[in-house]
Amino acid sequence: MPDPDTPATSGHPRWYGARFALREPATWGEPDETHTLTLPRTAGEPYRAEIQAWHNLLMRGKRKPTPLPMHRYPFTLVRVQLYRADGRPVYRNPLWFIIIGQRRAEITVPDAYLAYRQRFDIEHAYRFCKQRMLLTRYQTPKTDHEQVWWRLVHLAYLQLWVAQPVAQRLPRPWERYLPTGTLRPRCRRHSCSATSSAFFARLAPPPNRPNGGVIPQGGFRGWTTRNGNGKPSS
Repeated sequence: MPDPDTPATSGHPRWYGARFALREPATWGEPDETHTLTLPRTAGEPYRAEIQAWHNLLMRGKRKPTPLPMHRYPFTLVRVQLYRADGRPVYRNPLWFIIIGQRRAEITVPDAYLAYRQRFDIEHAYRFCKQRMLLTRYQTPKTDHEQVWWRLVHLAYLQLWVAQPVAQRLPRPWERYLPTGTLRPRCRRHSCSATSSAFFARLAPPPNRPNGGVIPQGGFRGWTTRNGNGKPSS
């Protein structure tokens, strides 16, 4: 943004300040915030995250096809670089993202980064729900019904997460080579499905058969119906 202490001049007001290019570190200037986070990992040594943030930046808008006056929407630009324990960067290029909105000052930069890291888990969860949990298969013209269906699918996905400690590995013949670690959601779904089928099979009532299912002497002679006087017809 332009410097507010600059004296006003005639002509069009100045919207933008000094140039800021992501590929040119000489144009960045000093960051407004710097943070260092330690990110634990399930396997291996933790990573160190170096976070830099610049407040109240602007990007150029456009006039076509729809006018977009971006000079009215300042944002916070965040740069994140991950490092290993020996100081080597994890990825060749850093991560850049922005925090935009009227209430952007209420979100701290570390919290914004940790929330952004969950984006990849959310995308994988939606992919699993669409492919395995029939999230988008239910078609209805009623918006309320569709919302209820989405809630049911997400509750079912939550049950798979809760069942992680008790789920058993039931590999198919071609899956016996897989490592025996934490069960993935698909394996947990297979385990829960088999457990539920066995449970409800025990609770199912016996089928309604004549004579309690006992075949009479002489072999089965077919079903009988009662005539008008209440006696079975031959």
